[in-house]
Amino acid sequence: MTDNLVKLLLAEDNSGKEALSESEDTQNRLGQHEKIATLGQLSLGFIRQIAKPLNVITIGMEFLGNVLPKIDEKLKEPVRRINQAVNKANNLVDDFLQFSRTSEFELESVDICQLLDEAIDLFGHRALANSIEIHRNWCEELIEVKANKNILQQVFINFFTNAFDAMPKGGDIRINVYNKKLEEVGNRVGYRATDHFKTGDRAIVVEFEDTGQGIPKDILPMIFQPYFSTKETEKRAGLGLSMVHLIVERHQGTIEVESAANKGTRFTINLHPAGNEIG
Repeated sequence: MTDNLVKLLLAEDNSGKEALSESEDTQNRLGQHEKIATLGQLSLGFIRQIAKPLNVITIGMEFLGNVLPKIDEKLKEPVRRINQAVNKANNLVDDFLQFSRTSEFELESVDICQLLDEAIDLFGHRALANSIEIHRNWCEELIEVKANKNILQQVFINFFTNAFDAMPKGGDIRINVYNKKLEEVGNRVGYRATDHFKTGDRAIVVEFEDTGQGIPKDILPMIFQPYFSTKETEKRAGLGLSMVHLIVERHQGTIEVESAANKGTRFTINLHPAGNEIG
């Protein structure tokens, strides 16, 4: 009788602790949602301000594109690359504004490996100059995800930028792409109605790994918070990984990070294969 009473009291005590833990977890999630909402409002203002000078740059580059190659044929390719970059920026601004105006943003079937190839091309010269090797590990067959191409591209550009900053003396970047059956219950993977994936679903996995300085264990849980940065003040981007998290969430995907000081960092993203219904 006494033993049963003790067990009952211990069970109730543990139940109370679990309830308290769940309550604290809920509060933390609500706080994170508020930060993300604030981030969205601030980002919209920034994008609108960026759009104005970007229009001037676009007009200026159209003029230079007609003039400079006539002066020196060698300038034709640099002008083309600059125009390509400006057009990408314009597309990003347009998509972000569409993203902010509506509750849904346009998704399509996107060749994820081609999208990564395009991101690699943007950083190819910088990689060569900084003794960084980029390794691609994916099969030749078409792998398509359901995504907004221009907005998802910013996730990979952010990863590259952070990786380069973390490897000032050179290093390696490895990108793996494969499909996987999700069998483990984790963040946004499970049985709840709000989960982005159900256990047993197939996902397209993108792993982005660098051999850089890594992120200390004590600050790793904070990296997706708005304005948090491990960079020096003059290099601080602040909004970068918060925006990455927001973009992946909007695609109803998941993102995880593994890192340790001086041992590199690996981001893992699960995305929905093309053809899957989202929402």
